[in-house]
Amino acid sequence: MASLRAVDVPEPAREGMRGFALLDEREIDAIVDSLDQSEGILSPKMMEERVRAAAPSLEDSTGFTIGLLTLVAQAEDVPTAAVAGAVGGSRDLGDLGEAERERFASGLERLLSIPCVRLSAKAWDLTTEYEHVFLTARVLTDVRPVFKGDGGDDEATPVAAVIVDTLKLDYYGPGGDVRSFHVALDRDDLETLESAIKRGISKTDKMRDFLAQASLPSWNADDD
Repeated sequence: MASLRAVDVPEPAREGMRGFALLDEREIDAIVDSLDQSEGILSPKMMEERVRAAAPSLEDSTGFTIGLLTLVAQAEDVPTAAVAGAVGGSRDLGDLGEAERERFASGLERLLSIPCVRLSAKAWDLTTEYEHVFLTARVLTDVRPVFKGDGGDDEATPVAAVIVDTLKLDYYGPGGDVRSFHVALDRDDLETLESAIKRGISKTDKMRDFLAQASLPSWNADDD
């Protein structure tokens, strides 16, 4: 049996989980009913949309969804009541009253018992079983001056300029914290990266078609 010490709320999900603890019974019931009516597996995006529709007052529905999937994956062999009780009493949820924590634990236990949620969490765990998990990317473009550097009176006068692009990758670290990585690129590098991404998209689409033809349901993080 998995250890309860391994069950915690990842940093990016804490605000969403705390928001869930502050919901009233009606909205918690609505979330449970919405997910319990689902069959098969749901991507995080699809699950989040159901959560948002059921409980509009839950501001961080993204964080809550990721937290729910992560908790199920972390404690697959732990009884749902034990997981819900451990998380409900965690300091990760901040300053909550006893009644709020009890309502949270009760609602979480019901969610952890839903077959669709458990199956989706297994798929989520497989896709995130890596040390670094992609979050977002951005390309920053800079112009840097080139100076003569000959020691003359006009040494500080720029005589040329170079264009430098920086690819900034944000990703989740092993503990769920957000980290960043920067790498310098030129235009040729950007074209190489673009080509590699297009090939990756093409191969992914072909594999999806192959699985569909084989009547094998596939779980895609970007499903609508």
